[in-house]
Amino acid sequence: MFDNLYLNLFNYYKPRIKQKAGDLAVFYISLIQIALFILIMEFFIVFSKQMNLSLSVLSGSKILFLMIFGSVVIYFKNWMTYTGRKRNVLKTKLKKNSEHSIIVLWLIPVALIFLCVMFWLKLI
Repeated sequence: MFDNLYLNLFNYYKPRIKQKAGDLAVFYISLIQIALFILIMEFFIVFSKQMNLSLSVLSGSKILFLMIFGSVVIYFKNWMTYTGRKRNVLKTKLKKNSEHSIIVLWLIPVALIFLCVMFWLKLI
């Protein structure tokens, strides 16, 4: 799924901005994965608060550190994965009928970030 989204965005921007299309696509897929990671973390934090489970082991600063560290790891993993040979292999496997609208592609991270903010507001 992530590979398909990455290649759709890459193929859309490749004719327009040749040199930065790969960087933009890596940023895009990292943004989606980071938003999902933060959303899952926030869900478990809200769930544990509602179940009256003690999270005294994890303070707010430790949770923030985990989110930042996880985000850096996700971005580095995507940078290593989608740069070079894997992108060329994925381009040959991409089905031509799986192209999505650019508006839909950019609405996915916006919706995920909106959900992250909504869960974050529940934490406060």
